[in-house]
Amino acid sequence: MDSKIRNYYANNHLYSRKMIMPATSEKFKNSCQECKYYVEVVGHHETRKVCLVEVKAYQKRHKRVPANIEIMDLILLLGKEKLESLLGKGGQHLMACGEFEERI
Repeated sequence: MDSKIRNYYANNHLYSRKMIMPATSEKFKNSCQECKYYVEVVGHHETRKVCLVEVKAYQKRHKRVPANIEIMDLILLLGKEKLESLLGKGGQHLMACGEFEERI
């Protein structure tokens, strides 16, 4: 390595020998629970939380994302197969995905 490059990395605080890890609160700043796309789906017998980020009508803002939605409305909007795939993906994650938008 050239001495100029070595001195640059030695003097630069980002590349120095000390490495400071971020606090956990900085690393996991947003969770699915706080996202506007994570809504309650109300069925006949139970209520589940589902992420609606893959639904194009909500993603492109053609429709407002509700706080809770009836399952029949989702079946009409998506179809049975797409709804089953959304319900099968699982629930809340510790760290939100890249499409996170805070609930207002």
